[in-house]
Amino acid sequence: MKKLLIIGITVLLIGLIFRFLHFPGGAILLLTGNALILIHSLIFLVQNSKKNITQSFFYFSFSFISIYSFFRLQFWPTGPFILGISLFSWFVFSVTFTYFILFLTEKNKFRLPQFLLVAYFLFYINLAYTHSHSIYNVLYFNSVINSDSIKTNYKAWDKYSWFLYISDKQSEALEANQKAQDIINQNKYFDDDLANDLWRIQQHEEKIRNQNWMSYP
Repeated sequence: MKKLLIIGITVLLIGLIFRFLHFPGGAILLLTGNALILIHSLIFLVQNSKKNITQSFFYFSFSFISIYSFFRLQFWPTGPFILGISLFSWFVFSVTFTYFILFLTEKNKFRLPQFLLVAYFLFYINLAYTHSHSIYNVLYFNSVINSDSIKTNYKAWDKYSWFLYISDKQSEALEANQKAQDIINQNKYFDDDLANDLWRIQQHEEKIRNQNWMSYP
């Protein structure tokens, strides 16, 4: 059981490194790591549902925070919003809160695993309240690790303009959109595919100006 958890965490960490460095396979590694951790949590629950339900909630809390983080890094929806918070976020909060209630009710002492979960939960809260355009900026336009993307990845700039737009940053969205157009126009190997992409991005510019961009792309 512990080996499965260790393997899952290791794969998850490697996936995070791959994701931030844009190495191929990062998303698959993150998905695999999360799946292994979730499987471990389910097995532990089945084997210890009567004698150690508190620890089961610990593993599920860790697992769900990891899954939520994966969704955010992939820019996938996390469910409908209730009182300004997504349904998945409410679920993560409920499981983690239940764990700490059970843990304190049993009058246990905080040790390293609990402090790590608190730190992980604080990371989750920060991630939950960080706008998608800020996350996207770190992933794709960090000048230290993504210098090539800044100069040549017009698709990334186009999607960045979408995230800025849905965050009510119209002027910044237009700037990002113009950057995408400039990259295409400066390309020496302009072909039909680039022409189609340029037309699509120009349509996005019009939608930003008219404030009627409903979905990406």
